[in-house]
Amino acid sequence: MDDKHYEKRVDSLNRVLDDIYDKLDDAQTRLDEVNAEIAMVQKSAMTKESIFEMLEGFSKYYDAMAPEDKKELLRAMISSIEIYKGKHADGHLIKTIHFTFPVTYDGESGVLFVSSTGGEVETVVLLSRA
Repeated sequence: MDDKHYEKRVDSLNRVLDDIYDKLDDAQTRLDEVNAEIAMVQKSAMTKESIFEMLEGFSKYYDAMAPEDKKELLRAMISSIEIYKGKHADGHLIKTIHFTFPVTYDGESGVLFVSSTGGEVETVVLLSRA
């Protein structure tokens, strides 16, 4: 070959390729880190089944607890209870229950509204596996 710039072109292309391979290595490293983070989150995330298993187990322990222990457990879970001052129109005494852990109900976080303001009825729901 009679190209006097051949060596310069080869060196230039090699530098460009080296830069591209460095960027690919960095991207692969970051992708591996993100995949590891995703795997860790998936392992720690509670599934619907694990929550039902936990609730079933809790129910068995709660039923076997002494009344004093049940009372202490409820005291640990509930931070405060608001009661209506007078007789409320719908007959409810409890206005709200504030828990010591996050509870989301009807768009409110941290507070469980017990009574209703409209034509709704207060409901107790039994969770079971479908």
